[in-house]
Amino acid sequence: MGGDFSLSCRHLPKREEDMSQLDLFSDYKAYRKESPTSKSAWETKRNKLTLREEVFNLLSEQPFSNEQIADSLGQPLSSICARINELKKIDLVIDSGKRTKSKYNKDVILWQRKDQTKLKGSI
Repeated sequence: MGGDFSLSCRHLPKREEDMSQLDLFSDYKAYRKESPTSKSAWETKRNKLTLREEVFNLLSEQPFSNEQIADSLGQPLSSICARINELKKIDLVIDSGKRTKSKYNKDVILWQRKDQTKLKGSI
């Protein structure tokens, strides 16, 4: 084994001056807001909803589970779980108290917008 290790280390520098870090970024130009690429990216994203906004808007229709939201929006379940957690932390989404079955036949929470609890309670 020792012989194999020494063979694999043959590419390592032997002298201290060879071990100095390469200066790969000496001519790097920092991000510039006025560049055509930046302007194009901004135009593309300007009127686009964030995933958090899409989730929040979907919940205005009715309560949904994370899995149902993921299927409706065509997004990974992990992304939806993260967005629901963000919406809970900023007090916009709550547990509706209702449950449904997941595709694995487990009980899952149906989430609803907090601003809709008063609307439904007064009807």
